[in-house]
Amino acid sequence: MKRNISNKATRPHNVSSAMRLAARWLIELRNLQETEELKKNLTCYNALVPGQYQKIVSAVFAVCREACEDSVEDEVEPDEDGLEAPSNAIKLSYDLGRLCAAKTTKAIAMTQDKNPAGEKDRKDAKRLMQLYKLNWQVDVLKRARHCLRERKLNVTIELPDPKDIAIFAKFMLQTMKKAKKPENYDEFKLLQIWILARLIQYNRRRPGEMQVLKYVCYTSYSN
Repeated sequence: MKRNISNKATRPHNVSSAMRLAARWLIELRNLQETEELKKNLTCYNALVPGQYQKIVSAVFAVCREACEDSVEDEVEPDEDGLEAPSNAIKLSYDLGRLCAAKTTKAIAMTQDKNPAGEKDRKDAKRLMQLYKLNWQVDVLKRARHCLRERKLNVTIELPDPKDIAIFAKFMLQTMKKAKKPENYDEFKLLQIWILARLIQYNRRRPGEMQVLKYVCYTSYSN
């Protein structure tokens, strides 16, 4: 939340997305534990230790929904194209770094409060970060980015014809001129869709960028 303090419009969505992704990672990490106690009660704070590094990597790929279970069971090198959501691995890479930083901060505070567990937790977080810096690029990021590059090369980008854009713009102008003041919810919703379509077409912006415009932006516009 603090990292998105200046972005009032989308910060709740950004924070909730990161929290959901981290929660999914923790669920997968718990499933990889050897004891029933850890499978039920393992927390992010206790999981960030050097001994969990390999399981952390495996949990990240599990979140990416690997589609290569057969090759894993046969102890064969998994296919690099088996990641259905490789972008999750890149997002979790940043999130895990922040989680380690948060654990270090809390451990230092515990040390200052004369808690003997604080120093041990601080050292565990520091050693895990060392493993992260040395191996994460090869273990996770290289594979995820390779998969993303392959998909980008194989995707056909279809651009709209300029004549179609002109026809659509003309149609929207005619539709807006004929529009009347809405008298019920359905008419209001339809008018809202027309205005949003006109704004996106005129400004060539993504739909999400229209959400950050405040009502005062419309009322203060002279036209």
